[in-house]
Amino acid sequence: MTRFSLLFALLSYVPAIARVADTPLPVVGDRDPLAPLPLAAPEQVALPRYDLSLGLHAGLDYYYPVAHAQFVVTDRITLGVQPFYASFAQPIGTGRTIAGESRVTSLGAFLTGSIYLSGPPFAGIFLQGTAGALPMTVTAVDSATRASTRHSFVPFATSATINWRVGGVGFDLGVGAGFQYVGKVPDNVPTRFRGLLPLVTGFLGANL
Repeated sequence: MTRFSLLFALLSYVPAIARVADTPLPVVGDRDPLAPLPLAAPEQVALPRYDLSLGLHAGLDYYYPVAHAQFVVTDRITLGVQPFYASFAQPIGTGRTIAGESRVTSLGAFLTGSIYLSGPPFAGIFLQGTAGALPMTVTAVDSATRASTRHSFVPFATSATINWRVGGVGFDLGVGAGFQYVGKVPDNVPTRFRGLLPLVTGFLGANL
């Protein structure tokens, strides 16, 4: 075979190759087979909307258990109600001049508001404030005569704490620290549970 006949034979295949190259690939369904596969959408986990916790509030010489029911208002703010019951004793006097003992009892509830700084409720760092009436009864017992006096009154009380909460969907626990302010207590009532007081908190909760 001469060079010219070989070249002519090769050129005769060019139109057939071009027709194959122009033939579109089959489309399966509505997707182009050359298009990249779509990425799977990440699974969406529903964030909790409510939380119920049990905890303890304590200071230098007082403590009381609390419950706390909260609901989410925005992606960073919750509101709630915090029932409490207090029953603790404090000495009357200081050092060697202890004259007796006063027992404080109280039953009530605070309104609460929390702002989460590091993410949605109920995890991370948050600020919490409480406010409400504090029905109190103080029973003072003289250590020498065992005579007792009883005082009942309802001061206003509030608190502010910075807290850290860890957990996830289903449960959470945390701690906090700040102060509590107990409003006007009659001067003749022998109790230290008045004015500005240090406050630490701890709690364990369940959310949904």
